[in-house]
Amino acid sequence: MAGQLDTAIRLHKRALVEQNAGRPARALTLLERARAAADEWDRSRATDVVIAGIWISIGYNRAECQSADSGLAAVAIGLERAIASGSLQLEGEARAQRAGIAQRAGRVELAAAFFAEVLPLESHLGVLSRFSFLVNFANLRMMRHELESARRMLVRAVDLAHAHGMAAEELKALHNLGYAEFLGGDLPRALRSMNDAYSIDADVARGVCLLDRARVLAEAGLLRDADRCLADAADLLRRDQSYLDLADSELERARCALLAEDAQSARRLAGRARDRFRRQGNQEWRRTAELVLLQADLAGGRPGTRLAPPAARLRDELAADGLRGPTRTAALIVVEANLAAGNTADAAAALDKVGRELKSDPITARLHAVLVRARVDQALGNRGQARRRVARGLAELAAHQSQFGSIDLSTAAAIHGRRLADLDVELAVSTGRSKSIFDAAERGRSVTSRLPAVRPPDDDVTAELLLELRQVVESLRTVELNARASAPLNQRRGELEAQIAQRAWTRSGERAVGAVAAIDEVERALDSDATTLVSFVIAGSQLIGVVVGDGRIRHRVLAPIGSVLEQVRRVRADLDVLAQPVLPPPIATAVRASFDRSVDAVDQT
Repeated sequence: MAGQLDTAIRLHKRALVEQNAGRPARALTLLERARAAADEWDRSRATDVVIAGIWISIGYNRAECQSADSGLAAVAIGLERAIASGSLQLEGEARAQRAGIAQRAGRVELAAAFFAEVLPLESHLGVLSRFSFLVNFANLRMMRHELESARRMLVRAVDLAHAHGMAAEELKALHNLGYAEFLGGDLPRALRSMNDAYSIDADVARGVCLLDRARVLAEAGLLRDADRCLADAADLLRRDQSYLDLADSELERARCALLAEDAQSARRLAGRARDRFRRQGNQEWRRTAELVLLQADLAGGRPGTRLAPPAARLRDELAADGLRGPTRTAALIVVEANLAAGNTADAAAALDKVGRELKSDPITARLHAVLVRARVDQALGNRGQARRRVARGLAELAAHQSQFGSIDLSTAAAIHGRRLADLDVELAVSTGRSKSIFDAAERGRSVTSRLPAVRPPDDDVTAELLLELRQVVESLRTVELNARASAPLNQRRGELEAQIAQRAWTRSGERAVGAVAAIDEVERALDSDATTLVSFVIAGSQLIGVVVGDGRIRHRVLAPIGSVLEQVRRVRADLDVLAQPVLPPPIATAVRASFDRSVDAVDQT
């Protein structure tokens, strides 16, 4: 029996290495072997200690690979053996593991009750268990938007890991601290903390790190970068058989597709995530996936009469789970579905169940609420209220953009206000007033075209990267016609540009928001120069020209926007060809003629 005991202990230690590295499937295989050996033992205090530890670890890894319920059932066996052994440390670890599993499954109230059971036993926990307790409890508090207390716990976890030389744990805690900053809305600081975590040399599966980083990039509006990051995360998570996080990565890709107005892809990805959550018996996250499915259905034009009832059911179920953010999103979908169905009174009534948005909510959630409320105002005939609401929403987006020191992030964030800006113009056009159309167009441009001041890099690493990039670009000029010689230089150029952009993403902005120029200021400036201004505005399917000059402001519909954009596309394509350094004369002549025709067509609009 002593030999079997030693074997089980050795297998358990190997399993913990795999578990801490983020490879639950490998850990579970080792743990099941340890458990099988343990089944042969006689009951004693010594064997209870070993068996309790094995079952506690089995619980965590079953929850990751199978379902939360199977994990909780395994921990219950471990808790029973821990109590029998008389070890307060093991009892605390079992209760902490149970709380962590419930938190991961999104069972907020159950997790809170379990964590309360751990608090009297915290001082008995081992270093690693205390670390896990701090991180998991912090994650629960983040789910409840108790960000300040979550930060304090994570700082304690970082310090604990660093003091005991636990590199993998320090990486995890520092990464989670970045996630707390993300929830608090400070995206540059979130990326800095995540980058610092990622630079730690530790044997940790990086799939979850990439998943959370992608969430930050998507919130910043960098959808293509976020989607690439999520695709890489999915590959790692699939390899490590971390199916819960894999489903989460697919759900995040669905959200990115929604922001990119690709409802079909959003529905496919959210459906796949929902099915994974369902197979794992994770009903809380299954509901969240169904929420994204409803959003995709709404964006794809599915009748509102068919979406309102399931959205209302989901709203009530999510509220029962204590998930405030998803509950508000579902409540907003109920309103939107009723609006789409033409049921204005039902939409207004459903708006009462949405609740007020908080400053701590993500910018996407806040702008979604502003958009829906403004649409209800519009449907009720309160257009002035709708316009004021939209203007405040765009001002809030401008303040959000001002946190970024990166041009990429500042401009990409505008994607969150695109529908709001479109509604602003729609409301202005409905007034028939040229001044209102001009003001709405300028508010939209203020969040889509505002750029932060360009300054020299303030860190040595970025300066060195820029120096190398200039050298590579200069070398390319001498070999640009030699495909073989230019290929490695072009590859290096791409790598350097990506590294510089990513470092810029972590730079904070000045948080100063410039005022949108008032029409009176514009008219005075134009009068002083005897100049006329023409502002082109896209309103629905039409291109409108707003003319300011000679002491007047007026507008007219110019053409369907589709035909104009097609001509602009042709002009750009022709310019790309004409920019080639070596172009045979017959081709150059033909392309030039095509260019002239397209430019004439645009001029005649």
